[in-house]
Amino acid sequence: MMNSLHSYFGSKEEEILKEFLTDVKNKSLMNIVIKNCNAIKPVSFSKADVILEEYVSVRSNMMMARRWPTCSPRARPKYLTISYQQMLKEELIDEVSRNGLVAVPEENIPVFLCLLEFMKNIKQHQEAMSSVRREKERFSAVVAEHFFSKLVPGQKYCIDENTAMKHDRCPCLTNCSNKIRTANTGIGSGLVWHGHADIFIDETIAISVIKDDCVDDSVDDDDTSDDNTDDTVSITDCAPPQKRQRTENGNNQKTSKRLVGVCADVAEVENKYSADILLDLNIIDQIIAETITNAFAQVNRNACLQGRLIPTLGCSPDHVLVLMYDPENDVLLHSSKLMKLWAFPGELNLHAVIQVWLFLNFTTFIEPDVSEKYELRKAMFHYCVGDFLCVYKEASYNEKLKPADTNFYADFVLPCYSEGAELVREKTG
Repeated sequence: MMNSLHSYFGSKEEEILKEFLTDVKNKSLMNIVIKNCNAIKPVSFSKADVILEEYVSVRSNMMMARRWPTCSPRARPKYLTISYQQMLKEELIDEVSRNGLVAVPEENIPVFLCLLEFMKNIKQHQEAMSSVRREKERFSAVVAEHFFSKLVPGQKYCIDENTAMKHDRCPCLTNCSNKIRTANTGIGSGLVWHGHADIFIDETIAISVIKDDCVDDSVDDDDTSDDNTDDTVSITDCAPPQKRQRTENGNNQKTSKRLVGVCADVAEVENKYSADILLDLNIIDQIIAETITNAFAQVNRNACLQGRLIPTLGCSPDHVLVLMYDPENDVLLHSSKLMKLWAFPGELNLHAVIQVWLFLNFTTFIEPDVSEKYELRKAMFHYCVGDFLCVYKEASYNEKLKPADTNFYADFVLPCYSEGAELVREKTG
């Protein structure tokens, strides 16, 4: 294993890794709070309804401004964030950032090797992914086979066996013919929130793949920044200057606004659509429900995850979103910015690749006691579900889910009114 790692000493991949591990520490996650939700209803993730406290604050401010437009607007809500630096195992990250691969502990070599090998073969994987971006069923299979699974040791993954389009072989247009692994990805309980993850990585991390009808196949020439998305750097940007000769429609690409060490000519490219489907109100509710439910299910099957923040990822053809939930301490985190999946058409964004790699290998890189170490706000999920918390604490993975009981209201709630109701009394005095 060490011999395999030794082959990357002094390589371009090692330089990229050192640079990006230094840069990624400045990223952050938001600490979010649930105001209300329908988590005690027997509904699937796609029908989850979550009202965040942050959503209520912003809407209240907008209503105030509409009612009294001449008054000074109220201050924007202050969100609590936690940086990657606070969450990551700092000694490991700093040692590798400073000294390179020679500082990788022996037990972590497989984790680093999978990233290095992915970067070495990135052209093959990004070509496969970009070839099916417009088709969710194909894209789910391809992004599992060519992206997420390649970033974890053992490359263990499965996609939902109930997906509309089943594939025995990878449906990418590069004809790799790799065998696709399907399984039951059911999580939760039919009594409360439940559903099937599109992808499971290492039977632990759920990934929801969201179809976006507005897939962007071009690079926007506008220099304006999108506050909802992260930086972009492709493997081409990190090549020697003489090899970086890119043109779009016969014109040279725009000049970089800043330098990033080894990636000397990083072009900051913005997506055409600033509002990605991942930030749709219904979609984000679905991913929050899946994040919370899967975290309970994973703790139930692996006691070593108790007290940890467990990630769930949302993925569209253009972006990746990360949420994390600690079911023991009731802490919920949400990406401060979307990760741009593509730096240029057909070229993956290395910022996103390395961040996804860190979260997929969260037991290696993220401290186990983050929720207890920092003064994070409670998500209030435990409070919202009340007595139903015991159902979530028994949630399971690989669950054979039964259809939700949509007749519950008619069968049980309404009869209560007719059978044991008490007539209202007239007010006195």
